[in-house]
Amino acid sequence: QIPETLAKDRRIYRALKKYRNNLDERRRADLLEQCLRRLFKLFDTNGDDTILPEEWADTQALLAQHFSSLSEDAIDLVFETADKNRDGRVDWQEFKDGHQSIMEALGVPFRELLNRLHDIE
Repeated sequence: QIPETLAKDRRIYRALKKYRNNLDERRRADLLEQCLRRLFKLFDTNGDDTILPEEWADTQALLAQHFSSLSEDAIDLVFETADKNRDGRVDWQEFKDGHQSIMEALGVPFRELLNRLHDIE
């Protein structure tokens, strides 16, 4: 009877571990989305849920005050790359989908940006 109990305990343990890992992944995804939303709002200065080229440039100037590694040469190219539908603005979905490549192209480490987001806001 003890081996059956141990087998049951192992199954329960594996199920709990799998559940905990899935929960941690969801929490990380939710946290990332919240941080990206804050970052998007930082860029979207007029609050119309899109980032215009002027807002993009203004925010890059703000970021340049906080990050010496910001690559100004990449600003226009990154905006064009993020604007997938070529409507002259970057919406939330475009920003969310391209956030990693946007930050890499700008030379701003994403984790560092998130850590300093409160100071920048």
